[in-house]
Amino acid sequence: MTETSVKAIREQRLMSKAELARAAGVSPLTIDRIERGQPCRPETLRKLILSLGYRRSWFWWDGFPAWHSASLA
Repeated sequence: MTETSVKAIREQRLMSKAELARAAGVSPLTIDRIERGQPCRPETLRKLILSLGYRRSWFWWDGFPAWHSASLA
């Protein structure tokens, strides 16, 4: 998935940026940056994954992230 997938998944779940931000414990500006493809910290990525309803293990293999920066590969 790509950074646009973050937006697609969020919209599929009928969540606003503010709702996702609140659920993930980050700012709406952070969500906006991620959706535009800017990098984020691994901890932010973890929060986002969980807030979107995914298990972290779904995105990791061999100790390396399955996605790079903020894309949901």
